[in-house]
Amino acid sequence: MPVDMAEGHDADANLWRSEDGEVEIKNGCIVRMRVLGVMVNDNEITAVGSLKDDFLGLLKTEPYTDYERDEFNPGQVLEIARSMDES
Repeated sequence: MPVDMAEGHDADANLWRSEDGEVEIKNGCIVRMRVLGVMVNDNEITAVGSLKDDFLGLLKTEPYTDYERDEFNPGQVLEIARSMDES
């Protein structure tokens, strides 16, 4: 987490907020993160990531549009993760 968001979790609102209040990351936001580790089970992918680096963090506060949602294929992500786990 970036330094200005390390203490910014708001459990009541279920979001992360920067110290200055300008950035809020909540369910439905689109973020860019660095994946540090992935674990793949039969029907689940668990990942650990970081937002603490240049060019990472909040990209978009609105949920995906229908076009963006159609372009995202979770099955493809699962296939890629499984192939990475096998190698």
